[in-house]
Amino acid sequence: MVLLPKLIHFYTATTMDIEQLANNLINGTDELMTPKEIAAMLKITTSSVHRIIHEKNITAIKISEGRNSAVRVPKSELKKFIDTLI
Repeated sequence: MVLLPKLIHFYTATTMDIEQLANNLINGTDELMTPKEIAAMLKITTSSVHRIIHEKNITAIKISEGRNSAVRVPKSELKKFIDTLI
C-alpha cells in the first residue's frame, strides 16, 4: 500500500485505481507532465489544458495547495485522453 501525502488531490476523469497510478510513478513506469508541456505537445494554450483538467476530462494530480500548487498529468492518462479524441 502506498501512503500519499495529505496535500495531493486527484482530478479524476475515470474510475482509475489511484494506488496503481502512485505505484507506477514510484516504480518509474509512468511520468508526470506539466500543463505547459501538454499545451506545447497538443498545440493548445495552457488555459485550455487547465480547463480540460478541471472539467475532469483527464486525470491530473494537484500537489500542495494555494498559490504554490503544481498540477501534473501522468503520461499514461494523457495518452488515454488523446485516444478518445481520435
